[in-house]
Amino acid sequence: MPVVSIILPAYNQATHLGQAIASVLAQTYTDWELIVVDDGSTDGTGAVARSFTDPRVRYFYQANQERSRARNFGIQQATGEFIAFLDDDDFWLPPYLEKQVAHLRAHPAAGLSHTWSYDTDPAGRMVRVSGQGVPGAATSEAFLAALLINNRIRSIAVVVRAEALHAAGLFDPEVRQAEDWDLWLRIAQRYPVTTLPEALVCYRRYNLFMPARLKQRGMETALTHIVEKNFAALKDSPLYALRGEALGWAHWRVAFGLYALGDIPGGQARLRQALAAYPPLFAAPYQAFIESAAYQADELYDLFTPLDEALTCLRRFFDHLPAEAAALRPLRRRTLGHYAGLHVFRSYERRDRAGTRRAAWLAVRAAPHWLRNRGFAAIAGRALSGWGWPAQPPSGV
Repeated sequence: MPVVSIILPAYNQATHLGQAIASVLAQTYTDWELIVVDDGSTDGTGAVARSFTDPRVRYFYQANQERSRARNFGIQQATGEFIAFLDDDDFWLPPYLEKQVAHLRAHPAAGLSHTWSYDTDPAGRMVRVSGQGVPGAATSEAFLAALLINNRIRSIAVVVRAEALHAAGLFDPEVRQAEDWDLWLRIAQRYPVTTLPEALVCYRRYNLFMPARLKQRGMETALTHIVEKNFAALKDSPLYALRGEALGWAHWRVAFGLYALGDIPGGQARLRQALAAYPPLFAAPYQAFIESAAYQADELYDLFTPLDEALTCLRRFFDHLPAEAAALRPLRRRTLGHYAGLHVFRSYERRDRAGTRRAAWLAVRAAPHWLRNRGFAAIAGRALSGWGWPAQPPSGV
């Protein structure tokens, strides 16, 4: 019986599935089984999976039933002590499993371990490191408190003890968006969670408009459903006091997505719900609101959001505030300036010198405090002078 069972759901991903499977075969830790669940693909996905003849690779086909059911089917076939997850268009670096297994062995009480990750472009070239979480082992309550507000864990960077996974109840097949967040919450209610602070996996991003994609996957109901469901299990816990904050953030994320889609009445209605659920998010000194609005504008696209599209979305939001949110209107300039400053770093990541210069000029004009940020000043100076400006994008991983 293998120590690690790897669950890989696949759907119409013949283009990248081979790289995902090859990254498993290249692992320095070799005591594993890979369970590929083809969720009703109509392209060459099955042929790609079957082309790998290593006996540790197991292939299953089922009619299309969505990710949660595909993963649950794979888990039911698994025999390992640990369960790892990989998606059909992502890939791991060679030491990933070796370090994850060692980390869980060193923290025997932990139910789940996760690492940081690299974001890559569609071609698989690294663009940045993405990592959240406190290194080492956190108590279940400490990690759960942060996780209740926002998902901090990518599924491809997770290894779970099989007993913890089964105790939590697997993936909820009725949840089509953020279903992994729901599962991590249920595990964190029962076990400590540990973070391995090293980027060991690669998460492929695309130039997709995320609000449209998330709406298609049930954005308007999924987030609040997950919050309500998990707080219902915490009624006797001190963490139940965070329910209003968690609901406020969930409503706010949906509200911004609806504004981005041009659904003004829907966005206004959700913003009212966010205001009612958690007023401090929208209260003086307003920094939490400004940062969250800028962050959500930055996340409009899966990879890099164009500057003008983000600014247009923010302007649309401020142009159509409901009466209950009138106190936010004077924050328009500061919020756009904060986003422009954030975009300076994003433009630098993709080595866009002209875009960096333009964003820096907008940021300084609207929010001069950016000049006190050393990283911002260094990047803006390079963009203006050309000295030290990288000529090539980051190399592939």
